[in-house]
Amino acid sequence: MIINYKRSVVKVEEVWSNRKKKLLKNADISIDTQLLLSPAKEPGLKMFKDSQALEVCVPNYLIDVRKEEDVIYQQIHKSTRADIRKAMEKDQLIYSETDNPTNDEITKFSSFYNSFARRKNIPLCIIDKLFEIRDHDSLIMTYVKDQQDNLLCASMLLVDKNHKQLYGLYGVSARLSTNTQKERNLIGRANKFLQWKEIKLAKKRGMDWYNFGGEVYQTKDKGVNEFKRRFGTIKGLDRRVYIPNSLLGRIYVFLIYQKWKKNFNTCQTFKYTGSGVLYLPIIMLESLPLPFI
Repeated sequence: MIINYKRSVVKVEEVWSNRKKKLLKNADISIDTQLLLSPAKEPGLKMFKDSQALEVCVPNYLIDVRKEEDVIYQQIHKSTRADIRKAMEKDQLIYSETDNPTNDEITKFSSFYNSFARRKNIPLCIIDKLFEIRDHDSLIMTYVKDQQDNLLCASMLLVDKNHKQLYGLYGVSARLSTNTQKERNLIGRANKFLQWKEIKLAKKRGMDWYNFGGEVYQTKDKGVNEFKRRFGTIKGLDRRVYIPNSLLGRIYVFLIYQKWKKNFNTCQTFKYTGSGVLYLPIIMLESLPLPFI
């Protein structure tokens, strides 16, 4: 799968495949992605001097959905299991999922997410990227509502058909719009319920892995890491190589490096050989607060 989209003035090309595939380099920056399940390297940054490419490896959180559902559920922390049960039995929350959502559904999700993102001061949803993934039959939208039809939380998931993985692209809740602790507690349970349903969805679709995504390094949001760990996750590495194809692409790579070097102590430099083995979109560009995006 090859998707092309723009982030402001930057043309981006992302490629995922289960075999060696040459990057087309029709954009300012090409992205070579890989999920390392048994990482032989440490998290960190690596600069490739010859190509001026940048590799970023970040620990992630994975659920092995090849296991029996009861086994997966019992590995979840007991307090999280209690919240999931309460969401289903007492709150009677309603879960829904949509394969390849329509333009209108994607637009409404984007509006919901961007309202949340602005209040959290994080980058906005790239709606054209969602359209592209949808057009490759690789996008699932999930959401949870209460009995009064209020939207509590929602996600956009990318389906990696080649390597049987379900990856969370965007997740959003109405938590920041609530006024009481009772409402916040309800939305917290809804979010855990949504994650459990997505784990079951990955298993139902014949996937091997449910990927929560990379570790959060911002101090104010580190509670997200504990949220993921409480689902009984294991660690892998999310690896992504950013390959510049133009002057604008080189500026982009430099800004990515400036963002990530704050989280790692070292940055190695060596010759780039070009992996070509492309698996899953890992360190999503949406997380990078670049000034021109």
